[in-house]
Order: sequence, then structure tokens, then C-alpha cells
Amino acid sequence: MEVKDSLSTPVLENLDGSDNYVDWSIQVQTYLMGKDLWDTIEATTKPPKQEDNEAAFKAWSDKNYMALRLIKDSCVPSTSSEIGKTSYAKDAWNTLAEKKEKRKGWQAKYSYVAEVEEEIFCLTMGLDTMVAQNWNQINVIDHEAFKVEFEEVVRRGDWNSVEEFMNRYPGSAGLKITGDGGMALHVAVDAEHEHIVEKLVAIMSEQELEITNNDGATALAEMITWGKNPSLEKWAECMLRRNVNLLRIKCSRFGLPVVRAFCWGQKKLGRYLYSLTPAEDLKPEIFRSAAILCWAAIWTQNLDIALDLIERCPSLALARGKSGHTPLHALAFASPSENWMVFWKRWIYKC
Repeated sequence: MEVKDSLSTPVLENLDGSDNYVDWSIQVQTYLMGKDLWDTIEATTKPPKQEDNEAAFKAWSDKNYMALRLIKDSCVPSTSSEIGKTSYAKDAWNTLAEKKEKRKGWQAKYSYVAEVEEEIFCLTMGLDTMVAQNWNQINVIDHEAFKVEFEEVVRRGDWNSVEEFMNRYPGSAGLKITGDGGMALHVAVDAEHEHIVEKLVAIMSEQELEITNNDGATALAEMITWGKNPSLEKWAECMLRRNVNLLRIKCSRFGLPVVRAFCWGQKKLGRYLYSLTPAEDLKPEIFRSAAILCWAAIWTQNLDIALDLIERCPSLALARGKSGHTPLHALAFASPSENWMVFWKRWIYKC
């Protein structure tokens, strides 16, 4: 098949039995997004059936084949065997995630994640105190029932009901009400209620906007994972007008919001966040994921971003990940574009 024959496997981190799952998953996910294959992994609907739509089935089959092949080819044999004989890229990805992420101590062995989590812990200590104070202001006996009711009100999408609820319970906007530690703002982002997102941001304090869920993600960081909603940039602008420091709050998965955006294939949002992120926050000696940002920019064909990073810090051009690979490997396997030769020339000059 022509599509399958044209597939080239990039030089990526090989997933083995050590502690490199985070490195591997970031690189593979970013590459799949750059090749428009990630939807085979994150899809929430069943694959199309051949008898219903043969063209759609063929398109999905080709993408699933390429994604599955990349996942298997980037695993050492012992790890690849854990996938079994599955023919679905989504199942292979989820199986590896379950096996690797549940392995005891993997986060402690991965220094960058450990460092970020320590920063998150220090940040959330003060914010958790504020959340506790907010709870003290609310005269409710059953906190769990309160959380369920508040979340349901927000998910319904009726701002008048949300406002009436918060008027009854002042300070409730800054409470963690979901099972994963999210606030009402996290819920509104998840439900994609644009009008409620904007109104909540307008009444929340700067400190409340910095409250993170159990994954260390602010509402700004959380919304990055929600597909191709055209309102994402508008929501980000709305939040950053209230608190620009949100750009500097790292979550445990990808660190800074700008890296999270590019790694999730949110090109437009990523470029917007990059334009606002302080340059000093992206220096390799300060920000351990600067090389990941450079790789992600290349794989998503934001070559001007990658070049800007290298011009700011030339050592990034040869920065090696744990696998020993540099952003040059990402460049070698990314899809060509009209600016390719210009980028190559300037890259070589900087090196």
C-alpha cells in the first residue's frame, strides 16, 4: 500500500525496561501529532466500519497502521512483547502507559519530573491553605455532596444558575470540587462552556487562577489538551490578562504551558503562548525541557520557533536527550515545508 510503504521511522527514544517512559512518550506523542496520527490514540469513538464507509475505513486503517508501527518499532523486543498481538495503536499505547506509569518509583527516578513536582508542591502549599480558608467560609456539612452539586450546576452551562450558586456560597469559585482536584473553572473548560469560562475568570482572584488539579495543571494548562476548540486562544488571552504568571506555572507532564501546547499539537495556541513566555524561562540551564520544546516545534513544523530558540541559546542545537539524540534527529524526520532549506542553512550556521 502506497501510504504504508512511504512511512519512515524516526530516530526516537527506545522504550525499554528502565525509567525512560516519560522521555519516550513525549517524543512519540509529539511525532504522531506532527504526522496527524495522534487522533488514532486519543479517539473516543469506535473506528469506522468498512461496510458503512469504505473510504473512511481505509483512511483510518492507514493511520492506525502507521501509528502502531511507530510505537512497536520504538520499543525494545522485551517491551514490544508487552503489547501482545493487538492491531490497534490506541490499545498498544494504553497498555504501555498502564504498565510503565504504574511501575513503582518511575517518577522518582526521572529527575526532571521530580524537580517539577517539587516546584508544584511548594507552589500548592500556599494555594492549598487558601482553598482551606475558602472551605471555612462556606457553611456546609457535607462537602462531598456540595462538590457534586456544584460540578453538575457548572456542567449544565447555565450561567445564571452558576452565579446564583456562588452567591449562596461566597468563595466557592476557588474550591477543588472534582475527583481529580479541579475547580469550577476546570469543569467549565472541560465542558467547553465558553461564556462560563470568561465569567469565572473575571471574578476569580489571581491566586485562585493559579490553583492546580491533582496533575499539577492550572485551568490554562488543562484546556490545552481539549482538541481543536477554536476558543482556546480566546480563553488563554482571557486568563493571561488576569494573571500572566500562569505562563510560568509548570505541570508534571510537560512543564510550562507553551511546551504542553506544542506537544499536544496546538500550533496556534503554542505560538501565542511562546510570544508571551519570558525568554529567561526557556533557557536550558533554568528550564530542563527546552530541548523538548525545540523538538516539538520542529515536529509540528514551527521552524521559526525552533530557530528562535537556537538563536537565543545555540547550545540547544546539539542538546541531547537521555537517548543521546539531538533536535537534529527530529529535523531529519519531520515533513518538508517551503521554508525547509532556509531553516537548514541558518541551523548549520548556528551550529
